[in-house]
Amino acid sequence: LELDGQSISGNITVPSSSSWTTWATKTVTDIPLTVGEHILKVAFSSGEFNLGKMTFARTGPLTFSVPTANAGTDIKVILPQSSVTLDGSASSESALKSLTYEWEQVYGPNVATFSSKLIANPTVSNLKEGMYKFNLTVKNTDMRISQDAVLVMVTSTSNIAPTVAIVNPTNNSTYVQGNAVTVTANASDFDGTIQKVDFYQGTTFIGSANVAPYSITWNPGIGNYALTAKVTDNGGAESTSQPVNVTISPLMRCVTTTTQASQGSFTLGYIATFETVGSTVTMTFELLDEKIGVIAYIWKKTPFSEASMTQVSGKKFIYTLGGLTAGQTISYACKFAFSGGMAVTKYFDYVVGTNCETTGIDQQEFATTDLYPNPVRDQLVLKSEEIISEVVVRNLLGQYVRIVEVNNNETTIDMNNVSAGNYFVTIKLGDGRVTTQKIVKL
Repeated sequence: LELDGQSISGNITVPSSSSWTTWATKTVTDIPLTVGEHILKVAFSSGEFNLGKMTFARTGPLTFSVPTANAGTDIKVILPQSSVTLDGSASSESALKSLTYEWEQVYGPNVATFSSKLIANPTVSNLKEGMYKFNLTVKNTDMRISQDAVLVMVTSTSNIAPTVAIVNPTNNSTYVQGNAVTVTANASDFDGTIQKVDFYQGTTFIGSANVAPYSITWNPGIGNYALTAKVTDNGGAESTSQPVNVTISPLMRCVTTTTQASQGSFTLGYIATFETVGSTVTMTFELLDEKIGVIAYIWKKTPFSEASMTQVSGKKFIYTLGGLTAGQTISYACKFAFSGGMAVTKYFDYVVGTNCETTGIDQQEFATTDLYPNPVRDQLVLKSEEIISEVVVRNLLGQYVRIVEVNNNETTIDMNNVSAGNYFVTIKLGDGRVTTQKIVKL
């Protein structure tokens, strides 16, 4: 373990847990943590591991005394004044041992002049307009050290303007229509307090926040936007952030449910979703079969490659591809590995930027199926040339509304208690073919 770049422990051996999904706990005692804000690092020299979490418990006082540096509060100097006195007198030592002091300039618009760098309260002069940072190091008689820093702002105005920057969304990011966007800004004021942060799309006001974190919820339509934030401090001074460019794209998604496999077999099947956002395609595969210990890998068809997918929840996994071009065709499958075996989905050819409003990805996969009335108020009738094995109704968020086992050429779905809106009806046939249609519930 390292604290502020200094080792504070001996070598620590972490036991193997034998699996990436199995966790082990290692307890280390007598770690000397001193008062103040520090950077703690776990530095390892061999092996590999995932660090899940660290917990801390105070077990007693340190067995040695420590210094604590205090460089004082930040200072504002108004021109024509060009000097100021730094104050490190609040520095302390836990056993009241004597301290030595050493100041240094970290940065500034020019090199400042110290009356002395080795006293608690030096005067610095030859200051010019701009921001300075000075660092104080204190050392006790045991040669243990502590550091702190102070900022000095030299300005010609009595009220320094606040600063603001939008941190979310990031510049040139893309979102899908219909999803709310959280807009967040960081704001600070050197010599006062933040009164409010106003947000704009172009010149149009879209919201305001007066408490950190400074955030609003934005519900844009399709288009390209330039977002800015304007901050106001308690003295009335204002500043505006750099613009952040955001694109809101139309929903471009294809979803299909099938049992077709390129290796192994599926019983209930899986749901495959391809969604385009900007130049990125997110592929989601959800296994419907009842299996345990499921993990998933994405397979690229040409040239063949395999990569781990990220588990979203349960048996649902995602993989994201970037740097794609609209109209480009990609071909991918998913390998599900589970306790007792594995199965690989068929390869899906997806055209980047395609939105399948009423059908799944592969048109040739679907059989002739009648569905009526549409729009529907109470009873939805389905008829097919083949045996219908299952009907699934989902809302536009992909949430299940109805799941009905059928085993007949015709069935009726009760829609009486379903809220008005748009839904996808996925019809699974006995031979494994699948069709998805869009309906409107009145």
